[in-house]
This record gives sequence, C-alpha cells and structure tokens, in this order.
Amino acid sequence: MSISEVESRSRLLGFLEQNAVGSIIGYRRELTSGTVQRTTSSPTMDFVLDNYNNPMSITFTAPASGIVEVMLSAFINPSSDNYGMFGLSDNGSTWSTYTAIGDGTDTRAIFYYCDTDDLSNMTATWVLPNLTAGKSYTFYLGFSVYAAGTFGVIWGGPTSSPNAKYPPLILKATVLPATAVLSS
Repeated sequence: MSISEVESRSRLLGFLEQNAVGSIIGYRRELTSGTVQRTTSSPTMDFVLDNYNNPMSITFTAPASGIVEVMLSAFINPSSDNYGMFGLSDNGSTWSTYTAIGDGTDTRAIFYYCDTDDLSNMTATWVLPNLTAGKSYTFYLGFSVYAAGTFGVIWGGPTSSPNAKYPPLILKATVLPATAVLSS
C-alpha cells in the first residue's frame, strides 16, 4: 500500500466519521469532585455556567446533511409548582436565543414541570437544521424559570461519598440524515 493510498483512506475514514448518520460530532461531560449547583430565579434566559464559571457550551463541525441533534442530560431541581426552561444560544457573550435558519420556532422551551419540590434526571433535545456543512458551530446552554421560584441544575459530588454524587451534565451533538422529517 502506497503513502497516497493510506492518506486517501485516512481522509475517507475521517469524512465518514464526521458525516455518518448517528455519528457523535460533539460531546461535553461536566463532572467534578465537588457538587456544583447552578440556580436561577429569573424568567429571563441566562447561561448555565460550567465548573470554571464560563458559559456551558458544545462545539462541533456541521455534517454534510446540515442537520444536528443536540441532547442535554441533566439532574434538575425546580421549585414547587414551577416550570424549568432550557435554551441554546450561538452567542457566548450575551444571551440571545438561537433561531435556526428557516425555522419558525426557536430553541427555548419548557422541558420540565414540578408540582412539588422534585429532583429529577431529565433529557432535552433540539434539532438544528440548515447548518452549513463543514462550518464549526458553538452553542451555549441557558436556563430560566417560567414564572416565580427557582430552577437548579446539579452535577458532581464528593469522591469520598459515592452515594452522594449527582450524575454528570452531558451535552452531545449527533448527525441526523438529510432525509430527516422535520415538521413544525
């Protein structure tokens, strides 16, 4: 096998890895030895801050299909009789809810309702269509309460007490096919 054949196969494998439907093209896992809780009492969307007080984000390169699903898995703690909201922004300095090109809705939505003080692990997903293939994107996670009260996101825990740990916060970007049916 020649050098050019090896380079050609490497490029092909890289292309397939980046563009194959179901490929994970971005991943972020927040976990720390200390418990981290981010709480908001505002109905105005703001950034969820990571372990270092930076806006929580996920970066990926858009696949050939131009469609990516972003998934959030988080342990949450809303106050009684309240709605918790999450959203995505493509602006890392001031919050502005991302609206996909050609999409009549935005990425801010109610994802959880609590009738009492419940703790829960929840999953939220967003489908981002019409992305430019080959372009790098960074999306930032935000949260708010729907009305009065508080909404918290928790991860991590002490390594000395494995029973007191909370699950990690996970953001994951996955390639969807160009033929995905996206009704609005």
